[in-house]
Amino acid sequence: DDVQRMLAVKAGDMAAFDALVTAYQRPLTAFFDRLMNHPGLAEEFAQEVFCRIYQYREDYEPRAAFATYLYRIARNLWIDHLRHRASGPRMLSMETAVGHEGEGETLGAGLPGRAPAPSAALEAEERARTVRSAVAALPEKLRLVFVMGEGQGLSYAQISDVLEIPVGTVKSRMHAAVLHLRESLAPLVAE
Repeated sequence: DDVQRMLAVKAGDMAAFDALVTAYQRPLTAFFDRLMNHPGLAEEFAQEVFCRIYQYREDYEPRAAFATYLYRIARNLWIDHLRHRASGPRMLSMETAVGHEGEGETLGAGLPGRAPAPSAALEAEERARTVRSAVAALPEKLRLVFVMGEGQGLSYAQISDVLEIPVGTVKSRMHAAVLHLRESLAPLVAE
């Protein structure tokens, strides 16, 4: 049980901490990747969550499921990031267009190791990029609920605990997110 592992971490058990990291590293990285659409940065954010869990391990109290505790820390880190981003310079993705309009050149295009892929793989990648962009374009409150529910598989009750909002609000935000995505992805579905 993850709560017992975290209690063991609180007592100084590094093997228990390693087990938690192993169990949650991929889902947590996927959570941040879905929020920001930037895999490298998503990994850094996941590592930062685990650093905070370890740093404040002595303060841990098992009031909810460990996943709720973990995603609450992740949410708080994300909010801190948004506040910082709003007040500072904006990061550029390797997919950011450079040069004159219509040239199609990106920052990452000049990096070594970018071999052309077969057309089917390119189409699938483009569809995935379109979906990720649509999710990233959701209003923040809707995006958090959608990513936690659909991307991370958390129940409405767990999302309610993490975001500290009523379950009814979670349901209405999920519904609104789905409607937004249907509208923005309608051209993709028509293809």
